[in-house]
Amino acid sequence: MITNEFEKGSCVVYGTNGICVIEDITEMSFERGREKSRYFVLAPENSRGSKVYVPADNETLMSKIRPLMTKEEIDELLTGMRDREFAWEKDRRFRTENFHEIMVNGVTQELLLMIRCIYMRKLELDQVGKKLPAADTNTLKSAEKLVEEEFSHVLGIEREDVGTYIRSVIGVLSIRLSIYDAFCQNIPCSFNWRKIPVMVKFQWELKEGYYGQGDFSRSDSGH
Repeated sequence: MITNEFEKGSCVVYGTNGICVIEDITEMSFERGREKSRYFVLAPENSRGSKVYVPADNETLMSKIRPLMTKEEIDELLTGMRDREFAWEKDRRFRTENFHEIMVNGVTQELLLMIRCIYMRKLELDQVGKKLPAADTNTLKSAEKLVEEEFSHVLGIEREDVGTYIRSVIGVLSIRLSIYDAFCQNIPCSFNWRKIPVMVKFQWELKEGYYGQGDFSRSDSGH
């Protein structure tokens, strides 16, 4: 396992913890009498004072640590999702499990597609006076938070400007909410963007949302 690519003081991304600073790389043990192991001590930027301890010999957990994306990588990520779809899973249990698996991998195309799909579902329910289930709402807020945090950090823009940047890269026209609602009522979240006329194309936009900060102390699961 290659771990020397990460150094103390480096800024990285770790699963749903988002952007973290590698505060230390040290030998330690959490149980008396147990042999010490090498740990990466991460300090999440969105949870000041918390620490995440990642064992260097755990390949699964170490694979969740990655460098911040570059602007070029962000643009490639966005343009690569133009023709991709993400279907809404009706079974709540399977949907929750699927969303969780996507979330623990951090910002990926699947995460962006998931955000779009959940947001589309929210609009569909709004049209009939219903609300998105609380679990899906929380997933949407958490996913948006991850995207906004990394994109704004890398691009040097405010979090509220991330949605505008995404639209500019993907090249999809934005239309007013009143027109958006008119065309969204019967459009499933798994539709093909290419089949919609240019004049009525629209692009989902990241919305601000509170991301609850949990206690990550002694967390070695990354989720």
